[in-house]
Amino acid sequence: MNIDLLLKNITINTPFYIILIICLFLISSIKNKNFYITLFSFIFVTFIGYVVHIFSHIIDFRILLNIKHNFIQNKYFKKYYNIFVSLIELHSVTHHESKNNKSGINIAKEACNNLLFQGVGLYLIALIIKKMDINIFILWAILYTTIHLINYNLVPCKEHINHHKDPDTNYGIEIYDILFDTKNKNDESVENYNHYSINLIILTIIYLIFSKFSR
Repeated sequence: MNIDLLLKNITINTPFYIILIICLFLISSIKNKNFYITLFSFIFVTFIGYVVHIFSHIIDFRILLNIKHNFIQNKYFKKYYNIFVSLIELHSVTHHESKNNKSGINIAKEACNNLLFQGVGLYLIALIIKKMDINIFILWAILYTTIHLINYNLVPCKEHINHHKDPDTNYGIEIYDILFDTKNKNDESVENYNHYSINLIILTIIYLIFSKFSR
């Protein structure tokens, strides 16, 4: 872990972190949730999204189908597992092919991929884990998706561009790359993601309005 980069990241992105804390506090307050549980839920879902992103690049999920086991070779399992793997491979294969990743259908597929693996999948699991603030999973999933489909097109990000050049680095959000040493070695600076705050503020306002009228 590079302490200097970590401190630089925190310093540069202080506005975002402050706004994040405020938004999470408002969300926890309107739902009468413990703020620390809401904060932990956000950290949990972003970290899981980071880990899933890594595994989508380094694991060949289709190898499982080579195992000679009755359950694995069941035609129904193979059918739905292939659909599942295709969705995973959409990011690690199609998303990184510049010729195809901007087509309408692949943008829609990418949105589904981001939503599912950056939070919606966890949301379904977390229905059982009632003590967590599971609404934060949805907040992060939509925040992550809008950042990648909107922000990075309006505000090109060198760190994200380097991820496309070297998919084994810069998984994001950057603070995890710094903490777990997966930041691209050619990156001498840190990502300024204060622009995430705009998305976060809008989503928080929508969430607060929806919560008020759904009581």
